[in-house]
Amino acid sequence: MSQCEKARHCEVEQRMNIKFCFKLCKTATETHEMLAKVYGEEAVSKKCVFEWLKRFRDGKENVEDQPRSVRPPISRTPDSIERGRWMLTDDRRLSLRMIAEKLKISLESVRKIVHKHLQKPMICARFVPHKLSDEQKGHRMETSGNFIDSCDRNPQFLETIFIGDESVYYESDLETKRQSMEWCSLSHPFPKNVV
Repeated sequence: MSQCEKARHCEVEQRMNIKFCFKLCKTATETHEMLAKVYGEEAVSKKCVFEWLKRFRDGKENVEDQPRSVRPPISRTPDSIERGRWMLTDDRRLSLRMIAEKLKISLESVRKIVHKHLQKPMICARFVPHKLSDEQKGHRMETSGNFIDSCDRNPQFLETIFIGDESVYYESDLETKRQSMEWCSLSHPFPKNVV
């Protein structure tokens, strides 16, 4: 029996089990938990369990496969895992949807590859304040010099200044939190955005 036939047989077997649970009046969540205990990673998704229970409630009791387009039954092959690893090495900001489109596999399979096999969480860059470039430091020194010169020329100058907090803000194109998200290995330092 080929790998494709084994996967199809496993799906049909799970549908029979879903039908059995339906007749026992089990909920979709209970049914999915039981399937996950028995089949592990090969268990159908919770969404699939809901769909099949709905079909059984609607009187569509056939658990055999319906004709459908040909697709690989198991997408999490060593090849697809390795290709996913290389894609994330090249561009750590790829979305799961972009990876799924490039690998031509389901979004759920990509999610499992990235989270379970590659163990890469999506991390937002942290903002690190007050790290100024040499140009910004020079600008700050020039501005301070201008203030001192103004005070020397006009002793009342400081009374005309509105005092706020001590933060200095520079115009820059900062990324949003969503734009700064990237896949990281837990062993590497998290990304930082310097303000």
